[in-house]
Amino acid sequence: MGVESGEADWAEAGLDPRRARLVLALTSVGFFITALDFTIVNVAFREIQTELAGDAHLLSWTLSGYAIAFAAGLLTAGRMADAYGRKRTFLVGNVVFGLASLACGLSTSVTMLVGARVVQAIGAALMVPTATALVLPEFPVARRAHVFGIAAVLGSIAAALGPVLGGVLTTQWGWRWIFLINLPINAATVLGGARLLHESRDPTTRRPDFLGAALAIGSVGLLTLAIVQLNEWGWRSALELVVVVSALVLGVAFVLRCRATPDPVLDLSLLRLRFVSSTNASAVLWAMGFYSMYFSNVGWLQEIWGYSAQRSGLLYLPSPIAATFASIVLVPRLRPLRVERTVAAGTATVAVCAVAFASAAGVENTYVATFFPLVLVTGLAIGCVIPTLSSATNAYLPANRFAMGSALYTTGRQVGAALGLAIVGTLQARSPGVDGYRQSYWFVAGAMSIAALIMLTSYREPTARDLAASEIRRGGITERPATG
Repeated sequence: MGVESGEADWAEAGLDPRRARLVLALTSVGFFITALDFTIVNVAFREIQTELAGDAHLLSWTLSGYAIAFAAGLLTAGRMADAYGRKRTFLVGNVVFGLASLACGLSTSVTMLVGARVVQAIGAALMVPTATALVLPEFPVARRAHVFGIAAVLGSIAAALGPVLGGVLTTQWGWRWIFLINLPINAATVLGGARLLHESRDPTTRRPDFLGAALAIGSVGLLTLAIVQLNEWGWRSALELVVVVSALVLGVAFVLRCRATPDPVLDLSLLRLRFVSSTNASAVLWAMGFYSMYFSNVGWLQEIWGYSAQRSGLLYLPSPIAATFASIVLVPRLRPLRVERTVAAGTATVAVCAVAFASAAGVENTYVATFFPLVLVTGLAIGCVIPTLSSATNAYLPANRFAMGSALYTTGRQVGAALGLAIVGTLQARSPGVDGYRQSYWFVAGAMSIAALIMLTSYREPTARDLAASEIRRGGITERPATG
C-alpha cells in the first residue's frame, strides 16, 4: 500500500507492519466507495429520470440528500463507535451501505431512490470515522501521514473516476449497476473485517449522549441543507434565513450540551489543542477551495470545451495520479519540514494555479498548453497537502479520540465542500460561461490563501512535553502546565 516499513519505528511501538497494511487495505475500501458515490450518480441523471419518470428537482436530492445525511451523521457516528465498538460500527456501516445500495438499484420511483440514498449516506457516516479509528492504532505516529495520504488519494481518485465509471456502467448495463456494484465490495469488507479487525472502544464512555446527538444532527443537517439549497432559495429568502437561524440555535444548544454532560458527542476540549483547532479551521477552507476547483475544472471541460462526462473524467485523471505520486513518494521526503510550512506551500501552490486558470481561461481549447500542466501541478500540491493536513489533525490524538477527531475533521470538510460548491454554483449561475468560471477560480485562490495563512499563524505542532502534559480524563482532555 506504499507505506514505509522502517523497522525501528515499528519495533519501538510493538506493531506488526504486515498486519497494519492489511487493516489499511481493508478500511481504505470504505474511503473509496463513499467518495465514489458522491460523483458516480451525476452521469446517470438523464437515464434515471427517463426510466422512473421523476421530477428533475426531486432527482437532484439523490445528491443533496446524500450530502446532508452524511455530514449530519458523522459526529454522532464517531461517538457511537467510541461507545459500542469501532469494529462493530464499521461493519454495521458496511451492511447499511450495502443494503441501501441494493435498495437504490431496485428503486421503482425517484422518492424511493432518494430515501435509499439518505440511508446509504448514514452507512457511509458510520464507516468513515471508524475506519480511521481502526487503522491509526496499527501504525506508529511517524507513519500515520501515509495512512491519511492513501485514504485522501483514494478519495480523490474515486471522485475523478466517478463520472467515468458511472458512464461505463450506465452505458453497458444500465444505471442501476452504479449502485449494485457496491454489494460485492461491502460483502467482502464485512467478511474480511470480521476476521481481521480488533474491537476497541472508549472505556470511559457508557453510552452516547442521545440529546447531544440529536442537536448535532439537527444543526449540521440544517446548515448543510441551507448551503445546498442556497442557489434555489436565494441568499435573502425567508426560508433560507429560517433554516440558517435554526441551525445556529441548535448549534449553540449543542455546544452547551457538550459542556454540561460527562460523555459529550464532541469533546470541546479537543479544540483547545492548537494543532486540532488550526488544522480543522484550515481544512474547512481547504475543502471549500478543493471541491470548488474540481467542480470548476470538470465543468470547464464539459461546458466550455464540450467534452463528454466520460472523456472529461479521463482528461482530469492526471491530477489524482499526480496526487497519488506526491502522497507516496514526496510526502515521506517532506517529513523533516515543519507541517505548517508544507501545508502552506501546498495551498499557496493551488492558489497560484487557480489564478493561472482564471487568467488563461478562454473558449479556445488549450488543454495541452495550459490545462494539463496546471492540473498536474495542482495534483502534486494536493497530494502533499491532504495527507499532511489530515495527519496533523489526528495523528497526535490518543487512541480513544481517533473516531471523534476523524468525525470532527470530516464534518468540517463536508460543510466546507458544500459551502464552496454553493458559492461557485452561484457565481456561475449569475455569470454563465467563461466569466463565471473565472470568478470561481478567484474564489478558489482566496480560500486556499486563507487556509495557508491560518496554518502559518496558528498551527503549533505538539512537543513531547505538550503530549506528556495532556491526559485523557472522563469528559475530555485536560492540559496541565508542564513542569521541570
